[in-house]
Amino acid sequence: MRFFLEHDTGTEPLSKVTRKLGDYGGFPTDRFGILLFSVHSAKREIALRAALRRTLGGSDPGFVIATAARDHGHPDGPAGPVWGLWTPRSGDTVVRRYRLAELPARGPHVEHRAPGVEQPRRTRWGA
Repeated sequence: MRFFLEHDTGTEPLSKVTRKLGDYGGFPTDRFGILLFSVHSAKREIALRAALRRTLGGSDPGFVIATAARDHGHPDGPAGPVWGLWTPRSGDTVVRRYRLAELPARGPHVEHRAPGVEQPRRTRWGA
């Protein structure tokens, strides 16, 4: 999975945070796939989701957006079921949380070990 992570500490106004959507939209979206917003609190997450709705209206940003509040905490951290998908029709609160691996895939699939291709072998020095 490829993604951008926006680690929000709450120091910028949400209007500035949502203005960055245009910058992310300038990237080839089939290459990075998902924009993750990690915010410091559940209250900030609700406000961010409302700001996304206001900024984008009913339009699709052209990439997947998911939000998470760090004060929820989870033993698996950001890999755990902490991510709420945002869509133009979703509300300001999250109905379901997903694991990072469960988020919708965007972009090309990268085969880490291509079948039928011989992989380099490890050798010891002097062997």
